[in-house]
Amino acid sequence: MSINVVTLSGNIGRAPEIRSTQSGTSILNFSLAVNERIKKGDDFTDYTNWIEIVVFGRRADSLSKILTSGMKVAVSGHLRYSTWERGI
Repeated sequence: MSINVVTLSGNIGRAPEIRSTQSGTSILNFSLAVNERIKKGDDFTDYTNWIEIVVFGRRADSLSKILTSGMKVAVSGHLRYSTWERGI
């Protein structure tokens, strides 16, 4: 059995964008900046991980009205990793 549960806390990096599918399902996208501090020798370096967050349905509609760029949020859900290549 596998478990795919993730909880992240960070700041919204860009203004959330809401859109709808042809069937009317709302989709909210925003980036989440999650910082970590890495020690290199005697010094510490801050590193920012950028996570793309996608929210669907009525929750997307509700959150689109209150979320703004820079806001501190906590997100809980499951992780799905994907990559793509740009066509020429």
